[in-house]
Amino acid sequence: MADWRRPSSSSASPRPRHPRPTVSLLATTLAASPAPTCPPIREALPAFLAHQVEVGEIRASTASAYRNRLAVWAYPLIGDVPWDRVTREQIGAILLKIRAAKKSMAVLEASGVP
Repeated sequence: MADWRRPSSSSASPRPRHPRPTVSLLATTLAASPAPTCPPIREALPAFLAHQVEVGEIRASTASAYRNRLAVWAYPLIGDVPWDRVTREQIGAILLKIRAAKKSMAVLEASGVP
């Protein structure tokens, strides 16, 4: 029977250690990143939803429901953010806003799908 455990440190070659990025390094990297070239969420998602309907991935009624929920919940917070710059924290803020409004799980689940 094969031994599935990791070999002992004496027989394995040591892995090179990479320094962890610091907050200042991350801030410098973000500040030096090029200007956004992607359209904002408000412009990108309607075209994406239309394409999904066109290829048969979702129904027209589903796309309509998504557009409504995006207009009510997402666009006020992140509508002007380029789609490639949206963060998990921003999505989380939208979901928390929906929960705080005591909306149903259907609204909550559908808001995170597109």
